[in-house]
Amino acid sequence: MACHPSAVSSEVSVFSDIPEHRSHVISSLTTVTRGLEKLVRDAQPLLDRDGAQEFADTHVNRFGAAIGLYHTLYTELSVLTKKDVMTGVGQLYAFGDVRGAVDDLFEAEDDYDEFLRRVDGALRREVHAHSAEDIAMGCALPAGCVFQDLTLALRAGSPPLQECRVALEDVCAAEQKSTVLVLLRHLS
Repeated sequence: MACHPSAVSSEVSVFSDIPEHRSHVISSLTTVTRGLEKLVRDAQPLLDRDGAQEFADTHVNRFGAAIGLYHTLYTELSVLTKKDVMTGVGQLYAFGDVRGAVDDLFEAEDDYDEFLRRVDGALRREVHAHSAEDIAMGCALPAGCVFQDLTLALRAGSPPLQECRVALEDVCAAEQKSTVLVLLRHLS
């Protein structure tokens, strides 16, 4: 069981400036960095090939591996949070090799976040690409398609239509077996 370094006073912290400890910290940070880089590197061709919706439906679970990367990091460094990692690394930040490992991790995290933002943006563009003319009886729509729900307006005493916008996934999430959607072209 991992414990916080400050919880055990008789042990020397893994964040001490002992060279072996520094090497261990650098190795742990580098493992996360390489793991994040691999996740993005492997996912990009899938996104390019399959598109955002297919990627989200079939490949997004690959990103759960990031949880394991950080769990291993926290365990190896005997910390509980990323703040603890950064506090400990701060004690070694004067060393160039530690600083380089931290900078590489930050860059990998930024790339990972940017990739997820691109996926999210592509999903939003795919959802908003559907116009009323594209919708026909029986066609499949992305779960994120947004509509104006007039029943909300009627229940709430006619608020502005912008407040009555609802995503198809929210309508379907109400544990209903089916949803009947009536589109009025002049409002959609």
